[in-house]
Amino acid sequence: MHGNFPPRVVTVPPRMRRMKKLWVAIAVVITGSLVPVSSVSAATTLQSGALAAPYAPALSSYKTLAQSYTARDIVSDGWAGYANDSHEGSGTCPVANTTYSSSLNAVVLTTTGQPTTVTTACAHIRSQHTVPTRGDVVEAKIWLPGLSSAQTFGGTTYPAGTLLDWATMWTNGANTTNGAESWPADTEIDPVETQYGVNYLTVHYGSLAANGGSTGNWSTLPRGWAGAGATYATPNAGVPNVRSGWNVVDIEFTSTVANIYFNGKRYITIPASALSHKPAYLNFGISGPNGSDPNNATWPAGHATEDVQYVKVFS
Repeated sequence: MHGNFPPRVVTVPPRMRRMKKLWVAIAVVITGSLVPVSSVSAATTLQSGALAAPYAPALSSYKTLAQSYTARDIVSDGWAGYANDSHEGSGTCPVANTTYSSSLNAVVLTTTGQPTTVTTACAHIRSQHTVPTRGDVVEAKIWLPGLSSAQTFGGTTYPAGTLLDWATMWTNGANTTNGAESWPADTEIDPVETQYGVNYLTVHYGSLAANGGSTGNWSTLPRGWAGAGATYATPNAGVPNVRSGWNVVDIEFTSTVANIYFNGKRYITIPASALSHKPAYLNFGISGPNGSDPNNATWPAGHATEDVQYVKVFS
């Protein structure tokens, strides 16, 4: 399907670059208040009857719950307001587009599906506190919207189940714990970012390029889309990408590489050369297609929600 589109270089203006990080599909389940372990006497260890480790079986050795946020915590603690007030959000997405659903027990992020040039058509949440990125696992459970039946956009027909754009989840590194950001030197990881109905993973690092992007780009995008200087990576054979519906995303930060797990299976490994291991803020968000992309009419999009049930950090 994507072969119908001409090769392109993804150049995202600063405001758009920040908006896209709003939506990483990560299963977020957390118990307790929205505070980092450093602000309490000790890390919270999961009690009997609760999940004692991350969802992915290969990560069962991580048994200490260092941070935990329920959907109700995320809404009541003002992640949407914090996203708007931060440099990351730049005041673009209305707080009212983020709500809590008791029936889903989830944060509901709503978009009208209009292009991102319509600044009120998006929703964005961001953690007030950073998560560690060395020897830890960040986990979230999210719902990603998809087409209920085949539909045509800009002359291209997409089948039922195709992911709607633009849903994302990402981390933005900070200079210090809960500190200011130096993008892209502190590293941005986008485990989930839907474009043309497909999820692509990208890491931005290095220094600020003349076009406002990053000098370092490591990505699963089709070759050429992230520029000639990018490093293009291939996911592990036989491991499914995220899908429309509920997904659990785990990011395992080792002392060197970072492993991305989708629904319990290791999807890809990010090399040490693309990572800074700086503490990072978590972002989730959704909007319509990238208004800066001249091909945005071909993105499958519409009124939709991305839902987040919980966020957890294990060590």
